[in-house]
Amino acid sequence: MKRQWILISGAATMALAGCGGDSSSPPAPTSISYATVINDGLLKGASACLDMNLNGKCDEGEPISAKSDINGKATIVVPFGIDAAKFPVVAEVPADAVDADNPNGTVGTAYTLSAPAGKTGYISPLTTMVQTYLLQNPTATVETATAAVKDQLKLTGSPLDNIAGKTDADAQKAADAGRIIVKIKQAHLEDLKTVIAADPSLTKEQVEALLNKRLLELLDVLQEKLSAGTLSPTDVDAAVTELKDLTLITKDTLKDALDDDKKHGKDSVDMTLPTAGASVRWFNYLNSASNINYFVRQFVASDDDVKDAATSGSYFYTDQRFEMDNNIKLSSGTDWTRNEVYFTGTEWFACPADFKNTATVRNAAGENISTYCKTYKSRNVRKATDISGLSIKDIITGIRKFPYADTMYGSYKTWGADPATAGLDVLFAAGSKLFYNVSTDIETPLAYSTLSTDKVLQGAATGPLPLATDLDTLVTSFPGNLITETTRVTSRNSLGIRNITLDVAPDPVTDSTGGTAGLISFQAKRRFSAAFDVTGNKVRFYSCKVVDTDAVPGRYTANSSYGCETLSDSTYKIETKADARVLSFAKMPEALIPLWRNDRLLVERGGSVMYGWHTRLVSNRELRLNGVAMDQIRGILSIN
Repeated sequence: MKRQWILISGAATMALAGCGGDSSSPPAPTSISYATVINDGLLKGASACLDMNLNGKCDEGEPISAKSDINGKATIVVPFGIDAAKFPVVAEVPADAVDADNPNGTVGTAYTLSAPAGKTGYISPLTTMVQTYLLQNPTATVETATAAVKDQLKLTGSPLDNIAGKTDADAQKAADAGRIIVKIKQAHLEDLKTVIAADPSLTKEQVEALLNKRLLELLDVLQEKLSAGTLSPTDVDAAVTELKDLTLITKDTLKDALDDDKKHGKDSVDMTLPTAGASVRWFNYLNSASNINYFVRQFVASDDDVKDAATSGSYFYTDQRFEMDNNIKLSSGTDWTRNEVYFTGTEWFACPADFKNTATVRNAAGENISTYCKTYKSRNVRKATDISGLSIKDIITGIRKFPYADTMYGSYKTWGADPATAGLDVLFAAGSKLFYNVSTDIETPLAYSTLSTDKVLQGAATGPLPLATDLDTLVTSFPGNLITETTRVTSRNSLGIRNITLDVAPDPVTDSTGGTAGLISFQAKRRFSAAFDVTGNKVRFYSCKVVDTDAVPGRYTANSSYGCETLSDSTYKIETKADARVLSFAKMPEALIPLWRNDRLLVERGGSVMYGWHTRLVSNRELRLNGVAMDQIRGILSIN
């Protein structure tokens, strides 16, 4: 007689079969079978394995499943003697795998998913984020990593939950998040496959691991995209495009990004309690014999600011700026003038320059939450390197090679002073540190500028353009050519949204307007404008060249728009926010989104209309000096 014995324990199933006549004892089992479900949309044709050497792929000798079925189900058979609970699980999704969300096609670009050790029953893009968190934070527990991903995506359920077949809002949110994560990875892997193939030092696994780290950093940004509810395919594609850009990985930057990740990947995360001192957000020094120019922005905490941190769980810091512009001192410490007003959700807050901002004490993963001017919230992870006794000149040279750009201040290529500047060829004093900081926005406020130059002018057919006093009159003054393409776009019929500086000016053109030919040269900028149709609250966006000079006098004046092109149509709305009215656009032009990290607003308050903005969430990678190091440089360069 043939008998089969099955023992079920959790997700693991132990199966054995034997023949023994009348024997009552079956032979000893030789393996345990672990059932799993592979889901990014249920995936048919994927394989799952124990990643015993932690290299992100299934190697020969590692327990691996057969191809998953139409329901994403696969079984990993693990020989006795291997403790499956010690190893993460990897799912390899080949190009010819089929996603149940698109059963008539294949996934097209191969990629991998993963799940933490001991959690082999379900593998998805979100379990991949949990496993990536654990790789980034080796001392963290699965529970800590799960809670972190759940918090960043604002899920009610666990990111480890099997959502296959579920239709509730939380499951839909998790599914949309996973879909976007995978699409971003696939888009990158397609872009980078020729680079990977051409360089023996690169592997797909290295690149995908880096992408997973970047996507983990961007979960707060991704959550903002998911906050409006279930996304349409168009919404998903737009989110993929924007977040793909924010990973800061391209064909040109891949090697630098991998090198930087390797360089700082083993640095210890800073988990120390806050102490009095400074963290330098930005530093520029461009002095010449005749002009003194410098700018230092640093966040400073005093002894009083941090004295209760251990018991209260938070501390304070101020924003200090030292600035000299062409021999004119603009600020020294906290005496600078802020020209922004922020909406806190209940009031418009004119945050003073010496305002005491707050931050939480770092948790076990080295993360803290910073709140700036009651409104800006960011999640920060910091690593610290002791640079005491190292050359100031060499450290500045290294910082200038940093492959990322600061989202506010730009490229590090000109950070600090020229390393050859007199006096910098000395060693940093004891206590000097270099911080590697990754900061991701969580919340950003509506804001507007109080500068007189940021008051909005409304359109007029002739004469000087008047200052706008209300939004309704403003939009009706800019009808532009929303309906017809025969009207030239000017500042009289379209509202300037944003000027973007270009690397080089557009090529000059020969223009024959008015029957007289002449050469027109352009400035190195692009002007984005808008015109309105109050019926249906419609808006049309334009992109224009900006005139520098015109060979024919009186035809085009310097700084006027030329060759405007229609970019896109959208809608606008006007809402009351406390004692102000705010005009916002449903969608900014696609061409402007990667060039400017803000969405344009117009704010009517106190009888004026001001240019405003809402900063889109981003992740920023920064190098910062501490106060000890910066104070030494300031002393050498006479910055005060």
